[in-house]
Amino acid sequence: MRSQRGQTLIMVAVMMLMLLGFVALAVDGGLAYLERRQMRTAADAGALAAARELCLGNGEAAALAAGLSYCVTENGADSCDFSLIGSGVGATAEAVSSVSVPAFFANVFGVSSFNAGALARGKCSVLAGSGTLLPMGVHPPGEPTEGMPFTLYDEEPDPGRGAFGFLNWSGKCGGTPYEVPNCNLKDEVEHPETCSPFVRAGEGEAGDLVCAEPGNPLGSIRKDLWDLWGGKTVLVPIYNSSEEHTRYHIIGIGAFTLTGVCIGSGQGKGVWAILDPDDPDWGCEPSEKKVRGAFEDLLSASGIPSNDDDTDYGAHIVHLVE
Repeated sequence: MRSQRGQTLIMVAVMMLMLLGFVALAVDGGLAYLERRQMRTAADAGALAAARELCLGNGEAAALAAGLSYCVTENGADSCDFSLIGSGVGATAEAVSSVSVPAFFANVFGVSSFNAGALARGKCSVLAGSGTLLPMGVHPPGEPTEGMPFTLYDEEPDPGRGAFGFLNWSGKCGGTPYEVPNCNLKDEVEHPETCSPFVRAGEGEAGDLVCAEPGNPLGSIRKDLWDLWGGKTVLVPIYNSSEEHTRYHIIGIGAFTLTGVCIGSGQGKGVWAILDPDDPDWGCEPSEKKVRGAFEDLLSASGIPSNDDDTDYGAHIVHLVE
């Protein structure tokens, strides 16, 4: 009888030890899991911050400083190692975060701490889709370079057509059907963040097919256009072809700084508003209505990235690839 009691005590002790092990695994393992999720956040933030600096061309020192700030200071990693490659479009920043997690119950088994970590990779890519576009289509001659001046809208780029570069998001012409608020052209110019649909670009004919705005609306919106966006860099759709001047195939998203708006007076030359009077190609004839500007680089806060081989029209985005 005493022998059976002794065996029972031994079995209870063994089971208690096993139970303690399971508790240690549950508590310390759960804590390590939570810390690993935090390290994922730290690695993501660090990789994106570093990639942003590379995308802006600010160099590896700035990228490393920004990455460490977001990974270690802002998100609690003990350390964060970076691998930085390239500058501008195609640049990548890899971040590996780590933190030491103190053990509680596992100390009984001689384990004083766990290591938790994560890896993330950020990349700078060409912007291939956005929902904050001004309703003005651009058809540049080839691939634009930063600072390249361009007439975005011209009343007579193609005599005889019934549309002059402004876009209509309704889709009623047989274009891509968008779900957009009930906005008119004036609303779309004033509030692209709420009135613009999400437009996707694609090489060749793969991008969205957007309707042209019929008629000649610049005269009615020129003041809003200039007051809100004059001298600022905006996002505009780039198209490569049109179908009977009623629909445009969108092949890219461009970054464009407005430098002038021309409204001919009808009696001699006249300029309604201009930011760069030294532009050698600027002119405003009596019959003209046009928007002048230059392509620039712009890092968008939202959107989708394109494939690596897509044409760069100045609009970029930083995103995670791992």
